[in-house]
Amino acid sequence: MLTDKKITNLILLASSLQVLESYFPHPIPGVRLGLANFVSLITIIKFGIVDAVKVTIFRTICSSVFLGSFLSVSFILSFVSGLTSTVVMWIVYSTFNKILKFSTLGISVTGAVVHNLTQLVVIYLLFIRQQEIFYLTPILLLSAIIAGIITGSISLSVLKEFSDKLSCKPNYCVEEINVLIHNEPKMKRFKILILSIMLLLCIPIYVFHNLNIQVFSTIFLLLIYFLTSGSIMNLYNNLLRVKWLIFSSIFIPLIFSRSGEIIFTFNRIPLLTKNSINIAINYSLRILAITIISSYFTQKFKKEEVIYVFNRLLFFHRDAGNIIAEILLKFPNFMERLKTELSMIKCKSAKDLYNSIGTYIVKLINESDIVCL
Repeated sequence: MLTDKKITNLILLASSLQVLESYFPHPIPGVRLGLANFVSLITIIKFGIVDAVKVTIFRTICSSVFLGSFLSVSFILSFVSGLTSTVVMWIVYSTFNKILKFSTLGISVTGAVVHNLTQLVVIYLLFIRQQEIFYLTPILLLSAIIAGIITGSISLSVLKEFSDKLSCKPNYCVEEINVLIHNEPKMKRFKILILSIMLLLCIPIYVFHNLNIQVFSTIFLLLIYFLTSGSIMNLYNNLLRVKWLIFSSIFIPLIFSRSGEIIFTFNRIPLLTKNSINIAINYSLRILAITIISSYFTQKFKKEEVIYVFNRLLFFHRDAGNIIAEILLKFPNFMERLKTELSMIKCKSAKDLYNSIGTYIVKLINESDIVCL
């Protein structure tokens, strides 16, 4: 098992890769390469499930803080699917691997498939309760297989390149970390109270099927957001990030729901019903509510307050504040270093590409004194 000081940079690497991947366009909803997943796979193979779960939890939280998407739809999807795929990869590696002889590539593909399928299930359970959402399954399975092969190949290259020695250096910016952790931020109780009220208002939108209650709760959420000087542009930009999900939440019920009073027909075929409109509004309100809460948190909470909140949320991990504080301090320089290193890669074939990425990743790992094999 890794010490907390050593695991911090693994989380930093995974967070940086997840943020870096967000810069690339994603023309197909839900289809991503999942570069950060190979860090979880490497951690499973070298250090076990406990450290792999830590890496997954912290990198999902930290990357969402950097991207301004904490508590958003994308955070929920990433958090749940990341944890599920990590656990499944560990089960395959520790149990089925002995019977079925799964390779690292096979484990990676399994994790990618589980990751994408979990996203669909979460979307169905929390946002769009339409079975038609599973029509995306073939696309997500194909993309998962491709992504799993790519990340698995990178994992193989990284595992081959690992060195056997590690010289442990002092922790990074100890004084700055202590300041961040022990500095009591002003107004934190008020902000946490507002955030708690918002989360409570979100419950009726998910629990009750009465549209009037859902609309009232959403309006109240918006009022609180704007009364606390929430930015319209911040909310708008966050909604743009999940525009594909908003479109799906409106499009799928309107097309596939045929029950209820008919409003519009074409050649005696009901194209629009009162029930389909109510369902579309309900799904959209769910996404809007989560986005309002995420926008408030990312806009109003400073570094010190973020650490304070996570120290309370992750109370079961004694050094949660230290880990998050260190990652917040290290991230800008590490991110620039990672982009510089990856941009220098030159290769003639896919094998050269994987080996080059593996070499550079291991170089970053060894220089950061992350692991001791």
